[in-house]
Amino acid sequence: LGAGRYDVVFLQKAPMTAYLRGFAGLLRKRARRLIYDIDDAVHLAPPHALGRPWSLLQDGDQVRKVMAMSDLVLAGNAWLCDEAREHCPRVALFPTVVDTARFAPAAQGEGPAYRIGWMGSPSTSGALAALGGTLSSIRDAEIVLVGAEAEQVHCANARTPAWDMDTEVEMVQGFSVGLLPQQRDRWTLGKCALKALQYMACGRPCVATPYGAALDIIAPEETGLFAETPAEWGAALERLRDPALRARLGGNARAFVEERYSLARAAPRLLELLESVS
Repeated sequence: LGAGRYDVVFLQKAPMTAYLRGFAGLLRKRARRLIYDIDDAVHLAPPHALGRPWSLLQDGDQVRKVMAMSDLVLAGNAWLCDEAREHCPRVALFPTVVDTARFAPAAQGEGPAYRIGWMGSPSTSGALAALGGTLSSIRDAEIVLVGAEAEQVHCANARTPAWDMDTEVEMVQGFSVGLLPQQRDRWTLGKCALKALQYMACGRPCVATPYGAALDIIAPEETGLFAETPAEWGAALERLRDPALRARLGGNARAFVEERYSLARAAPRLLELLESVS
């Protein structure tokens, strides 16, 4: 209701996790200029669908309507750009970035243990299920899955500490290798590979499923490795026991993120985009 007080309204993903009828039109009437930012496939379905009888109030097309009425849509990856262009004539690629001053290589370097790590949330830890057997078979390695739902991991020797913003950088710095297993579906296509960027910014190579945004971020044998089958995952993780290989890939990964996916470089670009609609 107060949107009219501002020169530009910047809406990210959705105003609430349930998509209510009439909201999009009300916002557009109030906002002088509207920028919509999307970095997940939230146009496919609401995070929390309403059950009956409240489902009558739900608008499954809310995100598409917001994109159609926006003066500019910022999309986090190339696939989201294509999706947004079906609804809005002006779309800009604005990828997810990380603060490389905060996510940075540890000053003391890597510890002696070979530590395979993952960081995420319980809602995304289902992608780890397919790796449970592979991770269990890796000998003489620590498996640390930060924020994972232990029941979904199926890896008896894994630690699953809770995610904490105050310690997330330290946890990633403690990894030797970062994991980005992905499910092959449309929801994953909307992901912007933040996990990989965090690992890479800390100078840690990432092993990832070759799918979605990972294809844009990871250059195999240069900044990380790709793996699809359990055998490929196992082979990649065994290869990365080599400290020299990890150092080379991690150094390249850090430089790549600083050049293309850093907050410092993205902030001036965001300012330009905001001013372009005013």
